[in-house]
Amino acid sequence: IDCSMGTLGNLYQENVDYYVQINFNGFSTMIDAIGGITIDSEKSFRTSEGGYYISQGTNQLNGTVALSYVRERNARGRHQMQAIEAIIQKVSSGTTVLNNYSAILNSMEGMFTTNMSSSDISALVRMQLSDMASWNVKSFAVSGQGSSQKTYSMPTKRSYVMYPDETQINYARILVDKVIDGVILSDEDMVMPTLQ
Repeated sequence: IDCSMGTLGNLYQENVDYYVQINFNGFSTMIDAIGGITIDSEKSFRTSEGGYYISQGTNQLNGTVALSYVRERNARGRHQMQAIEAIIQKVSSGTTVLNNYSAILNSMEGMFTTNMSSSDISALVRMQLSDMASWNVKSFAVSGQGSSQKTYSMPTKRSYVMYPDETQINYARILVDKVIDGVILSDEDMVMPTLQ
């Protein structure tokens, strides 16, 4: 975790202060504890794990189906971001989940770790309960060139590594700086301008 936080901090030239790491059981338990999530699928398909049918358009997912959805290989990153956005939307849209956050966290004991203190989490919940502000969640993925190399974490075995595209990294830095400066990002901001 420390290595990941340091690497991302160096890559985007920002301090990464907090993390939350959740295992698959915790993810499924959390989805069920908040009453499921709503996602919008671009197409209809059956999940390769469990064979659950996902229809094109709006879907209500419980924890088991949501886990199967986010583990789909062909769209894993996009599906995971959809799930994160759906969780934030569900948690921030009403007081029922927020008022029960302690019980939800207790039901997930041993399934997640974070460096946020209990008082940090309580302060975040109190802030949300006091203003019920909506959240603007956006994602921008940096891609690059793939290779097979020995790594620090796997020094005796070749693993897939990606050499990120510097132009995309620089644009991601601009986006991060905007958020830190209080700018509300739009969907258009998530499309990197083409070079003239």
